[in-house]
Amino acid sequence: MKRKQIPEDRLFELNNKIKLVFASERKRLIEEFADFYGVSANTVYRNLRQQSRPRSLNRSDTGVPRKMSTSEMEKYCQIIAAMNQWC
Repeated sequence: MKRKQIPEDRLFELNNKIKLVFASERKRLIEEFADFYGVSANTVYRNLRQQSRPRSLNRSDTGVPRKMSTSEMEKYCQIIAAMNQWC
């Protein structure tokens, strides 16, 4: 079963609106929004929470060499360090 997608820009607008109103009005806005997109209010709340969560700025493979394995990289670094001692 395919999930119904709520456009990101509409979620952003809703988030800005609900920050400016009281809790009772907030609940009504979210219920109207959910009805318009054919999803539950819980889905809207979940999407709003995910939207405001900060995303990682680092790559998932941070600190892992891309071209060489770790053992090859260590060997290469040892050779360079040995050459620097001779100079």
